[in-house]
Amino acid sequence: MKTSFKIASMFMALTLTCACEKEYIYVSDDLKWADALKQLDWGEGTTYVVGHKTPDTDAVCSAVGYAALMKALGYNCEARVAGEANRETKYLQKRLGIEIPQVLSALSPNDRLIMTDHCEYIQAVSGAENAVLLQIIDHHQLGNVTSSGQLFYRSAPVGATSTLVFTAYRDFGVQIPDAIAKTLLAGILSDTNNRTKQFTQVDSIAYNALATQLGIADETEDIYKGMVEASCSYDGMTDEEIYHSDDKEYEIASVYLGIGSLEWYDASTFVPFLERILDAMKKIRGEKGMKMIFCKVDLSSDPPYTPPTVVRKEPVSYIIYDGEGAKEIMENAYGLSVGKAWVNCGRKLSRKTDLVPVITDALKQMAN
Repeated sequence: MKTSFKIASMFMALTLTCACEKEYIYVSDDLKWADALKQLDWGEGTTYVVGHKTPDTDAVCSAVGYAALMKALGYNCEARVAGEANRETKYLQKRLGIEIPQVLSALSPNDRLIMTDHCEYIQAVSGAENAVLLQIIDHHQLGNVTSSGQLFYRSAPVGATSTLVFTAYRDFGVQIPDAIAKTLLAGILSDTNNRTKQFTQVDSIAYNALATQLGIADETEDIYKGMVEASCSYDGMTDEEIYHSDDKEYEIASVYLGIGSLEWYDASTFVPFLERILDAMKKIRGEKGMKMIFCKVDLSSDPPYTPPTVVRKEPVSYIIYDGEGAKEIMENAYGLSVGKAWVNCGRKLSRKTDLVPVITDALKQMAN
């Protein structure tokens, strides 16, 4: 299907950067971005706003927040999730009262769709490639999504898609209700690891505005502590469930693969844990027909939560791999294997900004 994107908003954030003075200038007062939405093929039924499969907190929160914004602008939109919410998100449901939408198992060809926090069909709810795609709200690399109609695309290199949703409320001139403010704040806390990972100035503006509106700036450390403790608990989970607690599927250079992301805090049991996850990955790769599969496991000597006043040691990422060509890719990037099928990367990596680009470059070179 030929791509025909009408990009109504690219890097349409709350602020713009003045490169010479490094200042941030609010520019949205005279922009009527909401008028561009009227050009989309909304149809007569419900438009579903959905994050990626194996949803993390930002995927859930960005979908909920953006669906509420579209409703406020007069469009029949409802948030859904493309799978069961994880333990961190369920904790936030109890702690902050954030909404976890119903699971949407599949879309029909006539359904309207807005994607949040992803732009890859392989990560999307089943049937997305045949649905009528109206919008993408995302902070990842450009994926393989195509559309034969006009598309509203909102993207920027920020820490959380929930930050982009915050900027959309400002640009569209809609007041953020407290319930949605809690939701977006939760998404930002989660995807920026409590303002420590890719926390841009735009993320900071969003975080401060939301925390101030809610009057909970002094509570966010305790909220995040609970988030970490919930997300790091693997009690009662099978090894396959542990891998799937934070994994994404990709199709890169015609290669179908998976990449998981986990954490471990006990060096004495680390190798047995890697062996267990490796066995689970082999099973998952076989069941799904993947050519290769990877999992980033961050080993930390600190407990799951360390107060911000304590100097903590930076975790080190290990990459487990399985499948034809996976060993060569990892060893070329990070050195010889130090175990059965894993490498020690020597530092903490990001799946989005480190691992995916490394694998993408390697597979493109193999394809040539």
